[in-house]
Amino acid sequence: MLNTLIEKIDDKIDAIKIENYDKDLSEVDFPVSWTFYFYLERYSSFLKSSKQLLIKFDEFPMHEMSLGLILRTMILDSLTIFELLSGANSKDDVKPKLNKLLIDNVIHYFKNFDGEDGLKNDLKNKLEAKFGSLLTQLGVTEIDELIKNPRQYSYKSPSKIYNTVKSSKYKKFAQGYDLYLHYSKYEHFGLISPLMSKIKNDKKLEILIIGYNYIFDVIDFIMKSVDD
Repeated sequence: MLNTLIEKIDDKIDAIKIENYDKDLSEVDFPVSWTFYFYLERYSSFLKSSKQLLIKFDEFPMHEMSLGLILRTMILDSLTIFELLSGANSKDDVKPKLNKLLIDNVIHYFKNFDGEDGLKNDLKNKLEAKFGSLLTQLGVTEIDELIKNPRQYSYKSPSKIYNTVKSSKYKKFAQGYDLYLHYSKYEHFGLISPLMSKIKNDKKLEILIIGYNYIFDVIDFIMKSVDD
């Protein structure tokens, strides 16, 4: 089972390489095609890391914790993609929600970052210069204006994303939420976390395979949609 999983990961890494490397990023349409380009790049990076951990899984089964955290991120990315597509019939239908998604981590970063001002201001200036058109679409000219009204521009919580996907034509992909919750217990430590780490190794691998097969289906869907 383990070797088969690693082989499937290799296949997906190669497929993403072909899909993304055929594109000139400067000509990729922003924000929709641009977003899917970088989602695929994220999947590729996560799968490459996963492969290295899985190669040593028999020797170090505690790698399952790290693999679970990687899967958790990929699953939330996946659910978010289907939430974006829910109810959309064209790229233009996706843009309003996508604009909020893209700006959400900007708001959280600058609202809560208390580090060195030079780094913070440099990043802020670069974002305003490169993505000024996106800010304009949101009705602002500076990131500081977003921070003043974070709720107005913030994206949905994972549970709300799940509820939207569950009620959409993409509902079969909503099943990933159970795995997202499962591996979230590694992200947020509590009573369940130590119990999960003591699950038998065969069962850990079985759950991981279910998770990665889910991701493979998502990647196939994305690449087909991008090509169409």
